[in-house]
Amino acid sequence: MQRWNDTRDNPTSYNQNTEPGFNPITASMPVNYFPQLSRWQRFLNATGHFCVVLVRKINQMLGFALLILILILLTRFLLHLFNITTNVNLFTQGVFLVSDPLIAPFDHLFASVPYQGYSIDITTLVSMAIYVIGTILVRQFLKLLVTKPN
Repeated sequence: MQRWNDTRDNPTSYNQNTEPGFNPITASMPVNYFPQLSRWQRFLNATGHFCVVLVRKINQMLGFALLILILILLTRFLLHLFNITTNVNLFTQGVFLVSDPLIAPFDHLFASVPYQGYSIDITTLVSMAIYVIGTILVRQFLKLLVTKPN
């Protein structure tokens, strides 16, 4: 009677761990065996790489500018919410002076809404939303410019 793992009569069974294999270590190829690019091709590759880096840096700067813009508008919104006028101190005057040009395209779009002693400035919220949406669209377009098609 033969057991299920007895391989004495089966010549096709063998242990692959004992079989000799190829040596995986090979010498590297010399650089002069590879095809060389012409100066024009290297110039075009470098120019393309520079443009990609430039567009990515502009994309980062747009994100940073949006962050600063949102912080300024949020500060204006909070000052307006708590009815802190521009004549209180130099900080509030500066915030309103810096944020007035940012709000100017949307000025008088909506009236301020009074709520239990607070004043909610809808115009500032709308301008924040439009700036965020516009910046996201521009950043996605720039990202689309530098991605390679599949």
